[in-house]
Amino acid sequence: MHTAALFVHLALLVLGFGAVLVADYYGLLWLTGRCTLDEAVGCTGRLHVPLWAGLTGLVVSGVVLHPDLASPATRTKLVLVLVLALNGLQAKVLHRRVAEHLGFVLSAVVQAVVRRSTIVRLAVEQGRSAAYGVGAVKHWSLSTSRQFL
Repeated sequence: MHTAALFVHLALLVLGFGAVLVADYYGLLWLTGRCTLDEAVGCTGRLHVPLWAGLTGLVVSGVVLHPDLASPATRTKLVLVLVLALNGLQAKVLHRRVAEHLGFVLSAVVQAVVRRSTIVRLAVEQGRSAAYGVGAVKHWSLSTSRQFL
C-alpha cells in the first residue's frame, strides 16, 4: 500500500508541478512579446484543473503515506505546502482580474499599461510559488531519503 501511495504521490507531483511550469512558460512568452496577454491568460486558465488536482491529490496521498509529524522537515514541508496553496489562491484571483480586464484591452498602449501594472505582481507570485514548491520538494526528498538509509 505504501509503495502504491508513493507512486500516486510522485505522479501527482509531476502533474501539479508540470502545470506550474507550463503556466510559467506562457507567462515568459507574454513577457517577451512572443504571445499576447489574451493567449497567455487563456492558456494558463486551462491549467487550473490539473494544478489544483495535483495539489489536492498530493495532500490526500501524503496523508496515506503517514508522515512523521514530529519531524521538523515534515513540519516545514507542510507549512510550505500550505503557503503554496494560499499563494495559488491569490494567483487565481489575480488571473481572474486580468481575464476580466482583457475585454477592455483595445490597443497596444493599453496592453502595455496592463503589462507594467501586473508584471511585478506576477513576478512576485511566480517567485513565491517557485520558492515554496522547490522548498517542499527539497524537504520531501530529505525526509524520504532518511527513510531508505
